[in-house]
Amino acid sequence: MSRKIATIMLTGISLAFGATAQTNCYALLLKSDTLVNTFKWNEAALILEKAYQVCIEEHGYESDESAWVHHNLANYHYSKLNTSLSDSLWNISEELYGRHCGTNSVEYGLVLLAKAERLQAIGRYMDAFNWLKRAEAIFREQLGTTHTTYGSACNALGSVYGFFGFYEKAAEYLSYSVQLEASLNGKQTPRYASRVNNLALISLQKGDYELTSELIGQSLQLIDQTKDSLSREFLVINFNKGVLLVNTGQYEAVIKHCDYYLSLFDRNGLRKHPLYYYFLNTKLTAWVQTGQFDQVEKYAKIILEELESQPELAGILGVLIREKLINSYLLTNQFEKGIPIAYEALSILETTAGKNSFNYFIITSTLSHLLYYANRNEEAIAAGLTNMQNIKGVLGENTLPMLLQETVLAKAYARAGQFDEAVKFSQSSVDHGIRVYGQNHSQYISLLGSLVRMLDLSGNTAAADAHFAKLTELVQSNMTRLYGFFSEKEQLNYLAYSQANLEFMENYAARNVNRNPELAALLFNNNAVLKGAQLDDSKNRRAWLLQNADSSSAVLQKEWTNIGQALAKQYSQVVEKRTIQDVHVLDSLETAFQQIQQRLSDGSADFRRAFANKKTGWSEVRNRLGKNEALVDFIKFNTYHSDTDIWSDSIMYAALIARRDWETPKLVMLFEEKELERRLALANEPLGSAEDVISGIYSPQLYRLIWQPLEKYFKGAKTVWLCPEGLLHKVAFHSTPLPGGDYAGFRYDLRNIGSPRDLLQDSPLYASELKDALVYGGIQYDIDDKQLSCLSEQTASQNSSGIAQARRSGACNEKLSFLAKTRQESDHVATILHTNRIPVVAKQGCEASEDHFKAACNKLQSLSLIHLPTHGKFCRPPISNDGVTKGSDIVANPLMYSSLALAGYNRKVAGLPMPQHLEDGELTAYEVSHFLLLETKLVVLSACVSGLGETQSTEGVFGLQRAFRLAGARHVLVSLWQVDDAATTLLMQYFYHNWLNKKMDARQALRAAQQKMQQSKEYDHPYYWAGFVFI
Repeated sequence: MSRKIATIMLTGISLAFGATAQTNCYALLLKSDTLVNTFKWNEAALILEKAYQVCIEEHGYESDESAWVHHNLANYHYSKLNTSLSDSLWNISEELYGRHCGTNSVEYGLVLLAKAERLQAIGRYMDAFNWLKRAEAIFREQLGTTHTTYGSACNALGSVYGFFGFYEKAAEYLSYSVQLEASLNGKQTPRYASRVNNLALISLQKGDYELTSELIGQSLQLIDQTKDSLSREFLVINFNKGVLLVNTGQYEAVIKHCDYYLSLFDRNGLRKHPLYYYFLNTKLTAWVQTGQFDQVEKYAKIILEELESQPELAGILGVLIREKLINSYLLTNQFEKGIPIAYEALSILETTAGKNSFNYFIITSTLSHLLYYANRNEEAIAAGLTNMQNIKGVLGENTLPMLLQETVLAKAYARAGQFDEAVKFSQSSVDHGIRVYGQNHSQYISLLGSLVRMLDLSGNTAAADAHFAKLTELVQSNMTRLYGFFSEKEQLNYLAYSQANLEFMENYAARNVNRNPELAALLFNNNAVLKGAQLDDSKNRRAWLLQNADSSSAVLQKEWTNIGQALAKQYSQVVEKRTIQDVHVLDSLETAFQQIQQRLSDGSADFRRAFANKKTGWSEVRNRLGKNEALVDFIKFNTYHSDTDIWSDSIMYAALIARRDWETPKLVMLFEEKELERRLALANEPLGSAEDVISGIYSPQLYRLIWQPLEKYFKGAKTVWLCPEGLLHKVAFHSTPLPGGDYAGFRYDLRNIGSPRDLLQDSPLYASELKDALVYGGIQYDIDDKQLSCLSEQTASQNSSGIAQARRSGACNEKLSFLAKTRQESDHVATILHTNRIPVVAKQGCEASEDHFKAACNKLQSLSLIHLPTHGKFCRPPISNDGVTKGSDIVANPLMYSSLALAGYNRKVAGLPMPQHLEDGELTAYEVSHFLLLETKLVVLSACVSGLGETQSTEGVFGLQRAFRLAGARHVLVSLWQVDDAATTLLMQYFYHNWLNKKMDARQALRAAQQKMQQSKEYDHPYYWAGFVFI
């Protein structure tokens, strides 16, 4: 008996079937049909298990009943994501139905429909389409066009038409299937939800995000009622939700969304399921659009390698992953690496989705972009025009592929000198972009920047300036919004990703500020918001969490700190000496660290809301300046040739100068970076004594390079606030020689700050704010085995051996000598603090250890002052040709490059083992950055090069000064070169005397101490007093 006939016979019969085995078999199968079709999978599983036993026992394996039960079992296992088993069951069902019912039967058509949906899921669209057309014809002939099964075929066909890019045809089939389901079974069924979701996917691909959001919301509301989070339908709808989130720039939401479902797959052993890779692809898309390129390349290659062992998934999934890799190479200027991958992806698409598919258009537009940047302009235009016409004919204009293609054509026509065409395509891409992306999307910001360029090239400066103003506003709001949920690493990656936009704006303002002075104010607003934003965000977030969050958040913060410290030790290990266990430990620590960091970011949402509306810009900074004050915000940028769309390797420095009585800031061009590099490189030349080296650098040439172009704007100013950038972080501005023999730091009160924003929060630091202090000195770098216990126990140890050296050395990996003067320095500091009734914890000799330091930082309640006179280091690791650090993972974070030497350090240099429970005597900036020093007012690093480090974009110096400020310290006093031991001790004595006894604020105390040194006979040269800066 055929399944169709049985269904007809039983239509009007009560479920109280007779007791015959045959009737029980059909009753069970019909009931399983009902449960499967209504997505009640758990109930269906029980019925199917019983049906299989009964039907095989009564009818045998070679029967249409056997085919029926195998088919329903296949549907069940497919929905529960067991694809290998479902495929096997469908093959059995297809073979049995073909023999017993014929290949034109409804039963056979159902198997074709199910297998086609499976082929569609793995990207075999051509095969799926052919099987679906055959199934649709069977159902039309056998059941008619108003049967629910015919609706299922229309739903599946519509989805495949959508992947081919035939959206009108797709909408026709899908709309019919939705209407049919509503008329037959109502609008509250899971099947209705699934079909509405497929219709949402078409509106998503066409760029109608408002309708997409409405349809997905409707689908989710219905499918949630099944309470089955592992059903295929539930997961597919949530996958489409993730795609909508990433397309509308909701990166926080999409990353969390994908992580949740990826974790769900992992927990249930479903990592190799196609939907797992689809969710992962969506996360890669979010990473591309937020500049996480290292993550994209790493995971894309891993995924492609995994897919090689799963040929059935390697089609469309392989294309999607390749697309992310291509875009990563495009955005990191690796064009020639991307072109062959693009052609490879197009070849795969031709045999799967076809040339009219959405993905084919996307890859082709990306390919034309790669050709353009590879200086193959004519090829880019030819490919782009053809692709644009195809997109317009298939998708329409308000679509993602169209605006991407228009962007490339605008650039290519501009390079060809056809500016009217360039403006036309660029304006069109922006118009389409606002509809497709929305204005908060990072891609829309890039489109707007491109339009500014095209308008500027065409001579329409008024329109260019208007769009430039909008561009600066969006860059600020977008950066602030995204910083709200990114981890610290992701923030820095996004900043690097946004660098081209930022530097384009700096170039544009520099070229046009004489024509329109308002551009300087717009640029100033940008810097006031963005400069040092990651540092401030991280520091303020930690402080807010500990002061306002619940106890669980405080525990989490402490756990994050401990893991960070453990990571620092792992990073410093030599790679060749690592065991397999060490590698596993490092991997697990990194994973735990990132997870906790993200949870802390989530927990600080209230903090971000509290700070989100605090406005900082030109007006606020100008009103904060006094009449006798000026502010100089230095900027640097690669020179951009707008006419050719080429970035040169020439890096220019400029200054934004602010005065209270000005309507707009002044933008002053200064010098090319290589000019300053030549001056600073004199530090490595054999010029004689240390005094000669500093004289060579701080010469009249340096004055003409930096200070002379600025000084005319300082008329009447007594105080000048300085916000350095790039190499200027290495310059001691106060030692710049002025005509007439004076120094800049004595003619003006120079005050270093991280950004213009810092001016709004700056206040004098008086010694009355100190509650306690930690003072080190006379540190014993040589520790033998008998003295090891001193490093961790409160055992007094005196050491007077060693000869005082001329400098507190910043040498890398060399044995360090004892600094006798630092004992005198620390004794003086401790005494003057005691005199002022400030409690002091003082450590000298072998007690001045890393272990004691970390313990003090963890135990003391306030730790208002930290004084560390020692050897400082700033050492870049050797890098191999492939960019990997030789022998170490320290390249993982630039804060690993800077460190302070504490007791026992020479054991590490000599290769002597340190007991496992003891620290190695080298306190890295990375370790410091995980301290919690929220009550610390000042850290005095009376050490060599303690103010140096890697500089990164607008974030400044990544070294000890940043590390202590990340930990919470309000101010740091650091050095810019290898300082003299005796002179530094005297300078510190003067500083503390001025600060604690004369009651000066700390910044003025240092300036007065430097002036006194300069007026002495022995230490009048800038080398002895100018190396220290207060930040």
